[in-house]
Amino acid sequence: MGADPSTQLHRRRYRSRSSRLLGDVALGRYTNFTLSTKRANAEDARRSATRIARGHDADEYLFATFQIRGSCLIEQADHTHLAAPGSLFIYDSSLPFRMRADGPYEQVVVQVSADRAFALAGMDRTTDILATPMECSGVLSAVSAFFTQLAHYQADDPVAAARLEPHAASLAVSLLRLTSPLRPPAEIPALLRRDQVIAYIHAHLTDPDLDADRIADAVRLSRRSLYRLFHDTDYTLMDYLRRARVEAAQNLLRNHPTKSISHISREAGFNDERSFYRTFRTITGMTPNDYREQFH
Repeated sequence: MGADPSTQLHRRRYRSRSSRLLGDVALGRYTNFTLSTKRANAEDARRSATRIARGHDADEYLFATFQIRGSCLIEQADHTHLAAPGSLFIYDSSLPFRMRADGPYEQVVVQVSADRAFALAGMDRTTDILATPMECSGVLSAVSAFFTQLAHYQADDPVAAARLEPHAASLAVSLLRLTSPLRPPAEIPALLRRDQVIAYIHAHLTDPDLDADRIADAVRLSRRSLYRLFHDTDYTLMDYLRRARVEAAQNLLRNHPTKSISHISREAGFNDERSFYRTFRTITGMTPNDYREQFH
């Protein structure tokens, strides 16, 4: 078996002309997108039409921005809105924009190729979705939690982050459909719907009561339609849930050598320690203790 995949994290700090620290960015690069966590003090970032015209980078990107802490005023395409914590907004690098924060803030930002994203989403290029903050509720809350957790994983556990990359790439595209007023959720292709389900699972993994009914209600699908999303995969819905919990437990076992097995069992969403041992051994072929000993 080859080595586990992983992703590289790049960190950058930026300062004012007086050398005062304005903020820092931790950025992970993947095949079809980048994911960054940005923390900054008050700032006023602008990109004018003149500056865009003088740019040497011909690529155009969409930035889906989850506002984690603090508020930002975003202006683009004749839209001006205040993005509060718990909201999402999108802006386009090919158009003039301004983003202003009067105090400290934190964001998780997904960057994708604009042309590729619109093409895969089956949408014409539009400015309707730009600089229009949306509350991260319903399915969007699960997508927000997924990318926020992925940003955390890429800093602390790049192997786990890389394993989630395929779902993250699809979710980045599905954001366009979820935020577009022209496309109801029912029109989202099965592949993107499945990745939304997977995002919801990872966002609520620690809840021991998470089951098919809860997931179906959250993503507004019938149980039958929900199960059908996984028919062309190598696993069922509940298989995926069990495997995701075991992977979460593996991450905890690798990175927290002093945590008790019972504590890890609860954090990974298992109802009891006995079912945790049984499921872990079935999937990995070893006990949680044996797995931990490989790393400590």
